[in-house]
Amino acid sequence: MTREPLHLTHPVEDVHHRGDPLGRSYTPDACALAIMRRLLPMTGERMALTPWVLEPCVGGGAFVRAAKSLVPSVWCAGYDVDPEAPGLGQCSLPVVLDFSRPDAIPVDEYNIAVTNPPFGKAVGQDTTLSIVRNARLSARISAMLLPVDVICQAGFEADVACAAEVWPLLPRPWPHERGMVVLVHVAGHTGPTVFRPLRWRAT
Repeated sequence: MTREPLHLTHPVEDVHHRGDPLGRSYTPDACALAIMRRLLPMTGERMALTPWVLEPCVGGGAFVRAAKSLVPSVWCAGYDVDPEAPGLGQCSLPVVLDFSRPDAIPVDEYNIAVTNPPFGKAVGQDTTLSIVRNARLSARISAMLLPVDVICQAGFEADVACAAEVWPLLPRPWPHERGMVVLVHVAGHTGPTVFRPLRWRAT
């Protein structure tokens, strides 16, 4: 399914729009910063050598701002289907493209791919799942911010089973979602999945 770009303007601070055709719920800056703080040590020395971060659904740009605040030399590629997504202007490489498409996977491998992909009826489960899988193919570490009920749907079984870590977020980033987790995949991971709650407001 290919979604057409829509020329809609949404303030970064306004993080959720009921009935939004692109399924947007922009990530709060404090939440993105807490996620990035936990991800960076997982990269080891790689970020010092190639500080590359990929944001597949850049939206309001919270993860790009978090990466820049923690790694000033970071090089961020940001994708979004919406050409007016505020976060695109903050990226080293802004790309207007639907990241669920097979041709969206970059040639180079990034250290981290991190995003809050669109979810819900507005975009459909297949689109969300395609973004998750494309992100896993694009980076050594991928971190996807997703509702608990989405990863419990049929189709996500294999992706949950091979996750390196799952981070339940405390508290909820948005009042309209019952529970959110960060689904973390690490290339080459073969061990059990570790559950580590992330209290992002206290981080």
